[in-house]
Parts: sequence; C-alpha cells; structure tokens
Amino acid sequence: MGCFGSRVLGFGLICLTICSSTCPEWGVGVAGAQTVPPAGRGAPATPPSGQRVLAEMKFVEPSGATLADRRIELTLGKTETVSIPKGGRTVSAEVTVTRGPTAECHHIDVTLRDKTIDQTGHFNKTTWQSASDPCGTAPIALGPKDETRLQIGVRAAP
Repeated sequence: MGCFGSRVLGFGLICLTICSSTCPEWGVGVAGAQTVPPAGRGAPATPPSGQRVLAEMKFVEPSGATLADRRIELTLGKTETVSIPKGGRTVSAEVTVTRGPTAECHHIDVTLRDKTIDQTGHFNKTTWQSASDPCGTAPIALGPKDETRLQIGVRAAP
C-alpha cells in the first residue's frame, strides 16, 4: 500500500507523504506535510539495508520543553542507541530504521528508556516502545504524550 497524504493505517501507524525538495526544514511536528510530489521529484528512495541514513532526533518532555537534539547517521537494519545523560537522569533511545512499504517510505522502531536516580538513591525507570512507517523526511513524534517523547526525521545520508 502506498502513502498518499496523511492518514492513519492499521495498528495506529501514521503515514505521511512529504515533498522534500520544497520542504527541507526539520521543524517540529508535521506542519510541512504536502501531497504526493510530482513524478521525478520529492524525497529520494529509501536506500537498501546496510546503507546509511541521517536521523534528526529531538527528545521532548511532556511539558513541550526540548531535553536534547541529536543528529546521527544510522545503518539501515541495524539498531543504534543514543543516550542523553543529564545529572541523575539518562534517557536512551534504541532506534532501528528499515525500508518501508514503498520506495519513499521507511519503518522506524524505537524503544525509549528514561532512568532517574534522585539524591536519596531512589531509582525510577520508564520504558516505552513505538513504531511507524513515515514517508518523506518530515519529523514524526513517537511515544506517549505523558512521557518523554522522540521526534525523529530520517533522510538519505549525503
């Protein structure tokens, strides 16, 4: 099934089609969503497994404040971990990006762990998992709204 416009697919996955040649910004959310680009234009096809992609990640608190921004290269099909240490807290995301259902799409699996140790030694850990099949390069938000979320956009590496 191809991705045309913005719609919800089975299992609650969101599929968006973005015209990356006219929407190169990495803004928050999906406000830059466009319709399917004309033939021959738009986001390049997702590279095959083993190739590299560039991921822009923003860790966002439930209040909307940004905890951290990261830009990393990922290998398709390989799980990569990104950790954000802040005082007695460490937020880490295990991210796997694979080819999506169509050439301009990719599949993103994320497991986020938020570990906190307070001054009294009390340990708290929250873990969530999410997956999506976005099309194009606009960032999508993954995770529960009442937890630290991950906004992630993926495009072919230069």
